[in-house]
Amino acid sequence: MKTFKIISINLLVFVLLFIILECISFFILKRQGEDLPVYHYIKNPEIIDKQELLRPIVYGKKGAIAIFGCSFAYGFDLPFEESFSYRLNAVTDKTIINLAFPGEGPAFMYELLQDKNTLEILKKLNPEIFIYVNIPGHNVRHLNYRAHGYNSSLFAIKYKLEKGKLVKNQPSPIFYFLHIPYTAIIIEDFISLIQKEDTKRLNKEFTMLISNSYEIIKKKFPNSKFVIIYYPDGIDSTIHDLHPEYIAILESINDDIQIININEEVKDLSDKKYWLNDLSHPSSFAWEKITQIIKKKLLI
Repeated sequence: MKTFKIISINLLVFVLLFIILECISFFILKRQGEDLPVYHYIKNPEIIDKQELLRPIVYGKKGAIAIFGCSFAYGFDLPFEESFSYRLNAVTDKTIINLAFPGEGPAFMYELLQDKNTLEILKKLNPEIFIYVNIPGHNVRHLNYRAHGYNSSLFAIKYKLEKGKLVKNQPSPIFYFLHIPYTAIIIEDFISLIQKEDTKRLNKEFTMLISNSYEIIKKKFPNSKFVIIYYPDGIDSTIHDLHPEYIAILESINDDIQIININEEVKDLSDKKYWLNDLSHPSSFAWEKITQIIKKKLLI
């Protein structure tokens, strides 16, 4: 009886502490302007059919191009007919396989290039050009737990560096259950913030994710070309911070990788016509012009 009473009291204290922490976490996140979901289970990315997340393939008659990246390459808040992949198809008449997804970065590219279903599609279409649309901030994307926003039930693809090699940060099944509460979101963000302080390790992981992806591409498609499209991450980035150190990191990965700096190619990129209303994502007009530049730079 005494043991039962002790257990009951401890359980009650735990529940009360949990409720208090949840309330505090909820109000912290709301003060940050987050649109919070009702509790939902966080899914293991391993069990997701990644093809269901992606834009449709746009077919052409003159070969194929594969695109990787985040919401920029995906075409966030744009009708499909105004997205990067659709407009690139229009100016090149090439089949465009858009493998980008909002919130993701190089880890998602590396993951897809090891994904059986994705490789089958790529082998069938045999792209001669692989494009990775990169923005500042992609070097920390693989640290984020919820790269797709708090409302998404899809957990992020995560890798870490161990003994000089990239290892998938694959948690146990109970991990996903433990990440349901609002308190878990606060803890996740705190852990990511601490990890981001180690910039040397961060940049090493970032470059390895890209270089390893490049190596897979050259092994599977030896006659192909790998291109990085560098895009500022918003209208302010075009004016105040051109991220020269970020460009230097990209240029250091491999001499065979071609880099197209959109901020240099489009001199008036700070004009609002190149951005959506959020001033953070490319507009339809931007992709209409930029696809012409890409066609010219890649001689396609």
